[in-house]
Amino acid sequence: MTADPTILYEYVRGLAILVHGERPPTNSEWADYLASGERALSRSAKILVITDGVAPTPTQRAAMNKMVVEHGGDVATAVLSHSVAVRTVVALLSMWNRGIRSFSPGQLSQALQFLEVAPESRSEVLERVVRMRIQLSRNVSASEASVDLPKIADRMEALLLQRLPALRAGRKR
Repeated sequence: MTADPTILYEYVRGLAILVHGERPPTNSEWADYLASGERALSRSAKILVITDGVAPTPTQRAAMNKMVVEHGGDVATAVLSHSVAVRTVVALLSMWNRGIRSFSPGQLSQALQFLEVAPESRSEVLERVVRMRIQLSRNVSASEASVDLPKIADRMEALLLQRLPALRAGRKR
């Protein structure tokens, strides 16, 4: 990962969580993500993607499609986004990955159900998503973010529905 990342990703019990920032991923970051994804796909990983509207570049999508096709073309992937453009990209990607679907941020529960995330794992997944979104919105490490996760859990849906700039420290609504 770079010092000022455009994407963050983690793996939780067979689920890859990918959170996009406000800029498209760099080629280096995307190559690192795909390399880690290659290892995860060999263990039948599922993917949860959260983005405000950023998607991989056409070249990056081509590299991802090649990897997906090499693994059978059915990688369960849920993409949560406000963006119609992202939903269009998801529709295009479904030609190579029959297991990809788009969801609005308000459909997080449906996305986790689609990915067959066990109910007992959902809070951990949500905590990681929130931590990564805060880190990307503040451009600081997760340990410096000083996040009270139990308090945030009560506002989880609202945090997922907000755009990244609204999450920045000091921003009043």
